[in-house]
Amino acid sequence: MVSIEEICWKYIDTNNEVEMVLEEHQALALFIQEEIILINTHWYKADWNKEQKKTLSMGVNCSDIFAWGCADSETIYLKDIDTLWQYYSKDPKWGPTLWCINKRKELPQKPVYKNIQADGIWNLDKLPLQTNHYNKICKEQYEKRKFKKDIGM
Repeated sequence: MVSIEEICWKYIDTNNEVEMVLEEHQALALFIQEEIILINTHWYKADWNKEQKKTLSMGVNCSDIFAWGCADSETIYLKDIDTLWQYYSKDPKWGPTLWCINKRKELPQKPVYKNIQADGIWNLDKLPLQTNHYNKICKEQYEKRKFKKDIGM
């Protein structure tokens, strides 16, 4: 198990200036351990060959954030670990979610929005975010199913 002290620590130089040092590989291990980052392959890339599809990809878990019942992740690169760490260290509960929201520039679904706002750490209304495009899609699907049920299908 990775400890916080192994991930981010203070370095004091000869001039007594303090610098925070992030051990990216340790942060990555913690994020994988806590299922914040998911490891996958590129199985879904239609134009890639079999060997390319077997290569690993990393994504920040955002399942059920933008739509219910939706296995979802946002691609992350090693250069982004520091930013994800900043969100996580501010708020381990919602920080990774905010990272995804900011990366997509999109609001989460309404129940998630309400829970984030209620916790009082983040104010989504102050961020330049687009409306959640899944809301329309989910509503259309619901209406189609409701119509089929109403006519006995």
